[in-house]
Amino acid sequence: MSTRPTTRLALGGLAALALVAGLAACTSSDADTTPTPSTTPSATAEADASADAADDGAPTVNECVDGQAVISGGEKTVSLPDGCDTVYIVTSDATVDLGPVTKLFFEGTGNTVTYTGDAPEIGGTTDGDGNTATAS
Repeated sequence: MSTRPTTRLALGGLAALALVAGLAACTSSDADTTPTPSTTPSATAEADASADAADDGAPTVNECVDGQAVISGGEKTVSLPDGCDTVYIVTSDATVDLGPVTKLFFEGTGNTVTYTGDAPEIGGTTDGDGNTATAS
């Protein structure tokens, strides 16, 4: 007995459909794929994130934060009386009064820096560009 081509085609299609249905039955649909947070951010973390978003990731200037200060911007007279471990002067023609400082780096020109305590390690552009650092 021979089968017609359309019958063979229909039987082949049904076999393929049965195979797909069988494979689909092997997968688990009971799994919860919704991610759940493991911790809830603290108010401090949220405040820090808001501050970072507000300033677009720019560093805090003219303040000592985590032992580092960046002296920059339009202010030409800056004072950090409590000092800071590492200070970067990235402006020009400024007068900066510091407390104790361990490392002082110049990236601008014509700056006058005074500090208290021991002399800091000085780096950056100092020779011939008008930057000075003296004890007060």
